[in-house]
Amino acid sequence: EPYTDYAATPQLLTPATISPTPITVDATNPNGGNSTLRYTLDGSEPSTSSPLFVAPITISSTTVVRVRAFVLGLLPSKVATATYMIAPEHHTPIISITTSNNDLNGPEGIFTRWWRDDDIPAYVDYFNPDGTLAFAQRTGMQLDGGFGGSRTQPQRSFRLELDNGSLGAGSVNLPLIPDKPARTEYSRLYLRNGSNQHLFLPHKDAAQVKMMAGATNSYYSAWTPVTVYINGQYFGLYELREKIDAEFFATLEGADRDSMDVLTVSAWSGPELRANHGSTEGFWQAVSAAQALNTNSTTYWDELDQLFDLTWYTDYMIGQQWMGTTDWPLNNIKLYRSNT
Repeated sequence: EPYTDYAATPQLLTPATISPTPITVDATNPNGGNSTLRYTLDGSEPSTSSPLFVAPITISSTTVVRVRAFVLGLLPSKVATATYMIAPEHHTPIISITTSNNDLNGPEGIFTRWWRDDDIPAYVDYFNPDGTLAFAQRTGMQLDGGFGGSRTQPQRSFRLELDNGSLGAGSVNLPLIPDKPARTEYSRLYLRNGSNQHLFLPHKDAAQVKMMAGATNSYYSAWTPVTVYINGQYFGLYELREKIDAEFFATLEGADRDSMDVLTVSAWSGPELRANHGSTEGFWQAVSAAQALNTNSTTYWDELDQLFDLTWYTDYMIGQQWMGTTDWPLNNIKLYRSNT
């Protein structure tokens, strides 16, 4: 059956909000009399079998409302989505994620098949600690982390791909992490569950990287605690953390993305050096050059320092060993080079 257009998107007249008391939610339909609005309250996208939206809905507990317009002869509209939080008791920012439960827990869902690395469509509402809505938009969602427990714990680690080319609505330009007030661009958000310290010392790693961010020469992933809801249900306390990627270095020190190599070693993908951005070629050239240096030369250390920054490398090695990092060094490594 051919279609010429989509139905116009309805509008939820009550924006996503935090309220101490039950609220009433209404919607408008811009499609005229030959159309219907249908809605869901479980995170799924409305279909022709979903309940009709014919009168305002009273929301008395935290709920996600999704509304879609259907017009004969047209494809269904985009989905209008909003989270209504009723009297939550949290002192952190709140991230509410809406997505089809089948995409999470169905036979092919990312929680069921936790080794998947592709994105599912989702929607995010981000509330500040004072209860105001910071942003709301479409996003991609995918699992993140390796073998330590990030993917396999019931409270899984994941990231939101805000700038995903087909599922996202673009980067967010807000200072989301207090430790990095100067950073105001985020294309992705990493929600970490504590990994192999999950429910034991879940914020140990976060505390360690913050310790290393003081008097040592160290790049680190800044973080802040956030509370997460999925499809209106409480899903636990997480660390909202930066991803150490090309955007991280471009934002932090103005590095030119075209000059950048961001490399990684992760047991999750096999213990081999891979490029997250740029190429591994420069690294192996530097290794060859280092191996060719004369170790008896009086200028040896200065020459080696031109290939590998020994000040930063020394602090890195001291930090990893003092912290007692046991799933390293053939895992959890990032290497970086750029014009800065």
